[in-house]
Amino acid sequence: MNQTAGHDLLESTSASTESDECGLVYSVTDIIVASVIGVIVALIIILNTLCLWVLRRVKNINDTSKVFLYSLTFSDLMVGIFPGIPTVVLLASKSWPFGEFLCTVHAMFGHYTHGTSIYSLLLLTVDRYISVVFSLRYPSLVTVVRARITVCSIWIIFFLVLTVYGFVAEWDYRIVDPILKCGWSVRHGEQGIPTRGTSNDYPLLTHCKSS
Repeated sequence: MNQTAGHDLLESTSASTESDECGLVYSVTDIIVASVIGVIVALIIILNTLCLWVLRRVKNINDTSKVFLYSLTFSDLMVGIFPGIPTVVLLASKSWPFGEFLCTVHAMFGHYTHGTSIYSLLLLTVDRYISVVFSLRYPSLVTVVRARITVCSIWIIFFLVLTVYGFVAEWDYRIVDPILKCGWSVRHGEQGIPTRGTSNDYPLLTHCKSS
């Protein structure tokens, strides 16, 4: 019952803002932001794809370090593909044309890819620290098998954490000014009152349909 009421509130808020959002009036700031984000996303995809290719060709990098570099590069590439490309579409069209399910996927993978990128960088930093401080013991401390197990564990554990978090979260369409974003808000208590990101703080992103 509370979820139905909350859904009705989301729909009413969306309907009240539809005329403003569907006008597609772009300011100079909108154009600059969309252009900058578009260029950044393109560079992320192109350069990280190039990095993956280089890692396969280069032979003078330690195999254990390569494992962490692969993880970091691949997660950065996913940042450009999953949250990056849909964000550019949001900025260009001021609407979410992909449906509610893909909004959930977009929001989850946005957090997932950013998180795995940060943790991959942390693992690479720890790897470099061990190689410098414990240089003589490094080959026995950090092996390829241990590096792969560590990377896989980070990716799996973080995915499970986000999945559990998703079960207690209510997904919706939101605008985070000035960057459009499809995200979630966590609701607690029987009345389903959002603890952060209320509709007043973040107006709902509406679907602009052609007549």
